Amino acid sequence: MLTKKGDVKVLDFGLARWLTVRSSSKRLRAVSSAEAESALAIADDANNVWFPVDDSSATVLPRTRKEAAGKHFHRTEAGVTMGTPLYMSPEQARGEELTVASDMYSYGLVLQFLFTAADPHPSGLTAREVILRAARGEKVAADNVPGDIASLITRLTQYAPADRPTAIEATARLKFLIDRPRRLVRRAAIALAVLLVVLASWRYTSDLARERTAAVTARAEAESRRAQAENLIEFMLGDLRKKLDTVGRLDILDDVGVRALAYVDSLDPSKLSASDLARNAKALNHLGEVRQTQGNNAATALFERSLKLAGEALRREPRNPEALLTHGAAHFWLGNGLRLQGRNDDALPHMRAYMKDGDLLSEVNPENEKYQLERAYGHTAVAQILEAKGALREALDRYETSLRIKSRIAEESPADNDAQAELTRAINKVGAVEYKLGEFRDARANFEREVAIHRALLARDPKQTQWKSRLATAMAYLANVRYNTGDTAGAATLWNEELTIERELAVRDPTNVDWQRNVAVTLRRIAVANATSGNRESALAQFAEARQRISRVADIIPKREYLAIDRWAIDVDYGRALLSFGAGGRAIPLFAHVLDETATGTPNDRLHVLRARAALNLADAQAKTDPRAAEQNWRLAENEFAAVTTAITEPYLLDSLFRVLLHRGRIAEAKQILNRIRSTGYSSAELEKLCNESGC
Repeated sequence: MLTKKGDVKVLDFGLARWLTVRSSSKRLRAVSSAEAESALAIADDANNVWFPVDDSSATVLPRTRKEAAGKHFHRTEAGVTMGTPLYMSPEQARGEELTVASDMYSYGLVLQFLFTAADPHPSGLTAREVILRAARGEKVAADNVPGDIASLITRLTQYAPADRPTAIEATARLKFLIDRPRRLVRRAAIALAVLLVVLASWRYTSDLARERTAAVTARAEAESRRAQAENLIEFMLGDLRKKLDTVGRLDILDDVGVRALAYVDSLDPSKLSASDLARNAKALNHLGEVRQTQGNNAATALFERSLKLAGEALRREPRNPEALLTHGAAHFWLGNGLRLQGRNDDALPHMRAYMKDGDLLSEVNPENEKYQLERAYGHTAVAQILEAKGALREALDRYETSLRIKSRIAEESPADNDAQAELTRAINKVGAVEYKLGEFRDARANFEREVAIHRALLARDPKQTQWKSRLATAMAYLANVRYNTGDTAGAATLWNEELTIERELAVRDPTNVDWQRNVAVTLRRIAVANATSGNRESALAQFAEARQRISRVADIIPKREYLAIDRWAIDVDYGRALLSFGAGGRAIPLFAHVLDETATGTPNDRLHVLRARAALNLADAQAKTDPRAAEQNWRLAENEFAAVTTAITEPYLLDSLFRVLLHRGRIAEAKQILNRIRSTGYSSAELEKLCNESGC
């Protein structure tokens, strides 16, 4: 449909297209119901239809643009119907004034096509025959379509515009379908994408050039539809994105993202309220999240634009909650992108700004749980960067602030599973830093608390796989503390229970790389414990399975350094076990291979420690047969430990450092390290024997 200004009124997903024609004194108009049988209709290559005004115009018109070249045709004018007849509403086919209800009818036909893969009119009809059917509101039945979808199609394609659902009602129904089985998710998502186009496009095509009273009404309606479009964008790029991410189909949102971006670009910030600015900034954040998940570098620019819009909203209303939320989120995503690149110094200011917004937000409404959680997230974000930079004390302060907030929320809502799950994450962060600081008693208490909460959550819902996975992780932390404080039996019990859970999860979802990796890592820990206690056969079998599993995972997602480090760590511990079992000849190639492969790795503390342990064990294996090579490798181990930037607190690593210092003749320093090891409760008769022999 053309407005009086000559603008296309309907949408370009098969409903209307521009035709470039030369001017003429004759008008073209649509068929009326009385003239439908005598009207002539022809189609070009896109199935667009032209209707001549009377029989004198009933010449044979070209069917392609190529045939039309150099010829004169009538120019379309206001009141002329133009579009793809397959998806026309009855009122559009009759050339009547159009409303959103017309687009909803056409959308119903598109929805039918999405779920049937068949056109809504029989094949083989001419454009004239199709337009006549459309004018009468006829279409083929939507067969073999799920009941809920069929019902929605029927309502959308009612003959009377007033009987059709609004876009809001259609959106609500499709949102419901997103939570249905996975086979419906993709098609329902595409349907929502089309509906987004319906809503957003109407924002641009509403004809407001009427008398003042009508203009006011139309403007209000346009604003309402704009809000509908923005809410739908938020849903699609927010909630729907999460659903599609789980089935690996974020690509479905690519076109939605382009249109959402075009929509935001069209807005004049000076004419928007603070809430409108915040809402559109939020849409940019959601789109940035999609792009970041896809590994698209365009994400950074989107977050920066969001930050600018949200900043303008805060300039106008400094305590606007939505603006604070969105402004903080933009800072978080920018900081997180930098963190993932290893640029912690650049990331920290963004995370501090995010924390500041959360603190202000919690002051706006101290009783609002969502705002309090946002404050907790801000402190956690800053703490993570500080922890990565080695500022453990300051990081612990921030983590403890987050823990206090989440503890209060969990205490007020003991039956709220989400609140309890949030609490476990905060407890884990505090315990992990305490562990790094060597405060093992406090760390153990926190990890025990975390395990207890996870057990309680699983008792409520034993089939919740995410809680099972988190319970296994909590057990790993607690087992490490116990092992490093001398409770080897307690650690082994936890590791074995953890392994049982992880094997179950790995079988449940063989495609989950993290779950497959966890089995390998836990097998390594159990194998080390068995090797230490002299259980040779079990240890070797567990090392063999761990090596096999981690190699399979690395094959699935190659070039991931953390997986390579996992594999190297397993080889170092396996070699150490072989050495303790008197198979030094088999161990030497393992240590040498690890040192060769890690020589060009990106320097970081974990890699330095790994190389130090490989060099130490290789030197120990060479000591009797090649003393010169052994001395070189002890020196290499010494240099690698010296390159570690954060304090080493874990007793099993201090064990290796103690040995290196002894071999390098640094007796006084070795004695200090041994005293630190003793203070943790970690016991090793071998270390005490080495100390006595060296006179420390």
